Amino acid sequence: MAESTSIVKDNHIKGEVWAKPLDEETKQCLQSLRSKVNSILVDGSSKDVEWCDDACLLRYLRARNNQVDKALELVRRTLEWRKNFEVEELMNKVPPQVKEEGSSQKLYVGGKDKYGRPIIYMKPKYQNTKESIHQLQHLVYTLEKAIRRMQNGVEKLILFIDFEGYSMRNTPSIKMMRETLTVLQDYYPERLGLAICLNAPTLFYTFYKIIKPFIDKNTVQKIYFFKVNNTKKSKEWMEFAQQVFDLDELEVDYGGRNDKEYDPEEYFSS
Repeated sequence: MAESTSIVKDNHIKGEVWAKPLDEETKQCLQSLRSKVNSILVDGSSKDVEWCDDACLLRYLRARNNQVDKALELVRRTLEWRKNFEVEELMNKVPPQVKEEGSSQKLYVGGKDKYGRPIIYMKPKYQNTKESIHQLQHLVYTLEKAIRRMQNGVEKLILFIDFEGYSMRNTPSIKMMRETLTVLQDYYPERLGLAICLNAPTLFYTFYKIIKPFIDKNTVQKIYFFKVNNTKKSKEWMEFAQQVFDLDELEVDYGGRNDKEYDPEEYFSS
């Protein structure tokens, strides 16, 4: 198996970066899952075969606590979803509707943290469209883009949510929240390394209480909330930020030194 299971040596890392080292039980489960997955890939595309590498199967095993049959069912469902959602086609030729979604800086991949985890910035105040399938396509495009930027065994990402300007106008419906959660947990399991929520208002906490029971317990432990009036002057935030981020990569609005502005044309062409 490829070197995608690097051992975490820094006990001060916030969240997760790499896969954990394999014990004997997991090795046996992987062998069993590999055999079962190969049987359903007989008529699969080369992209499906490439996607189902050992690192991928291990993520699905971890998401189902090494229960092989449950992991297999989730892999099967994901393969079917990727085909129906046309994920590869989405990445090869971005639809104009997705580019319209990304014309504002409401959701994009921007830089990495000090451990190499891509940072997905989410800024609800820049919501520029009504709810539709294109919003989910934009989310999937963003996740795929982040994954394709991962290197050196890193398999986790950072979700950075800035709630400044959050209101009922840009609050997604419960239905959209559930669909988003399904995409993240079922079709991209074990990809979240850390979620950072800045200045979440009372309105968000109301919705969070509703969806929290549907969020995996391990995921909940990766979510950090910060209430700060000025990120550059908040000691608590800056201590945390310096543990997680290379300040040259972190955007200036959050105490970093990265002052590059989001350019949608450049973003979709890179």
